[in-house]
Amino acid sequence: MRRPLIWITVGYIIGIIWGLYLKISIAPIFFIFGGISILLIKARIIDFNLIKEYKFFIITFFIFLIISNIQINFLENKHRSLYQQIKDSKTEEIEVTGTVISDRKETTYKASYTIQVNDINKDTKYKKTNLIIYTKKDIYLKYGNQIHFKGTYEQASSATNYKAFDYKEYLKTKNVYGIIDVSSEIDLLKDKNLNPVLIIINEIREKIKSNLKEILGERSKLATGILLRRYL
Repeated sequence: MRRPLIWITVGYIIGIIWGLYLKISIAPIFFIFGGISILLIKARIIDFNLIKEYKFFIITFFIFLIISNIQINFLENKHRSLYQQIKDSKTEEIEVTGTVISDRKETTYKASYTIQVNDINKDTKYKKTNLIIYTKKDIYLKYGNQIHFKGTYEQASSATNYKAFDYKEYLKTKNVYGIIDVSSEIDLLKDKNLNPVLIIINEIREKIKSNLKEILGERSKLATGILLRRYL
């Protein structure tokens, strides 16, 4: 247990779990724990020399525990504040400027994309966070398109049963803050509004997908998923 990486990893994971399930800051607990430890050392219940020997590892553990806990609580607060902001405005329709960062996906009646937000209702507070948008099937957007539109915002659904799939928590791992059903015309503001390297990587991905589909037909989906997830 003298390997710093183990203490860092364990501390980081505990901080995330604490934030996700208890939804409170761990910082006060840290100070309470520190105070109790001092009292136990003074009462000679805990050997001070043992604490001194592992001081570096204990400090490392708590530093990364607090860092990860602060990060997860920050993200949780941003999720809640966006929903509350829209709820307080008494309308679920919002105005968004963002950049397409995913390929087109189709459902029975709609097409969907993931966008990276520039601003919501002209507020840049949620810049660099992501939203999933649903558009009409006859609307085609490209990776890197910067767009402006209005739509109806909704939170993703949470799990209602024990061990059921929680779509809302899954989207949080993708930094996705909600879903928008686009209700207005989509204005194209700029093309290729991303880092040129990301644009090139996406073009390579699309070329590989196109070639695999031409060679394998419908069976290309499995090969595409395995190849692109592993290497791109």
